[in-house]
Amino acid sequence: MKFKIVLLSVIGVLLLGTLVYNIFFENVQYVGDLYVSVPVANNDLSKYAVVRESNIKYVSVYKDFAEENNLIMDSNLIIDKYLAGDKEESSYFYLDDLLVNIYDSLEYETLYNLAVPTEYQNIIYNYSYVDIWIDGVMDGLIVSAPLVSNVKILYYRNNETVLTEKARVTDIILDVPLDVNNALANIENNTEYNIYPVVKSSKDIADIEINDIIYAIS
Repeated sequence: MKFKIVLLSVIGVLLLGTLVYNIFFENVQYVGDLYVSVPVANNDLSKYAVVRESNIKYVSVYKDFAEENNLIMDSNLIIDKYLAGDKEESSYFYLDDLLVNIYDSLEYETLYNLAVPTEYQNIIYNYSYVDIWIDGVMDGLIVSAPLVSNVKILYYRNNETVLTEKARVTDIILDVPLDVNNALANIENNTEYNIYPVVKSSKDIADIEINDIIYAIS
């Protein structure tokens, strides 16, 4: 009789233990399903900076929160991409934060790439605007004149790298109207002309000015 009581007690304990374990395990699984790991900024990042793996850390957030707010959950979508704006440490990443390529900026219709003369390459980072000048020969006459004045510099580059701090700048990317962009591209194809930037003092900045000679030459 005692044996049966002991046996039943053991069976009861085992059943109770199994039930408790199953309930606990299911709850652990359920709680685990509520959270996802998402990448966030590991440090403050500047606009147009390239996001590296070292610039990312991970935090756990509610899955519903991540999905409802369209947080990026796959770090492969972030690494080696350009930032469209400044980002503070520990802030989340969104698709709108990123530019696959620096030329993908939706803020500007046209981007004009212009080589920087050697004498400006170490100082041009101190300037935000330039004039675009042309030298060459037109109808047998020597031409030296500004094509476009007060043009904003959008990006500074060293070969293929967009610079986010002072460094030697080999070319700059400018914001110009579409018709000016097309005219400049046509002039570039003529080897008799040389197009180059002239730096502007901040006190001289005014609205962009287009010299009609640009359309005559192009």
